[in-house]
Amino acid sequence: MRPSLVYLFVGFFASILLLAGVGAYWYRTFQNWNEATRVQEHNYEILQSTENVLSLLKDIEVGQ
Repeated sequence: MRPSLVYLFVGFFASILLLAGVGAYWYRTFQNWNEATRVQEHNYEILQSTENVLSLLKDIEVGQ
């Protein structure tokens, strides 16, 4: 094989590996973002429930 053809193959496969690495990095980042969003939604639901309980407790206190 000619050296220029070897360099072409090496460059091609290196760029494919680089693209695969970047893709894997972004996939993992997206998964982390999804998990953080899920946790945030869960925390918001808990906060809403807590506020409802506090409101009910205040209503009970005022009613006595």
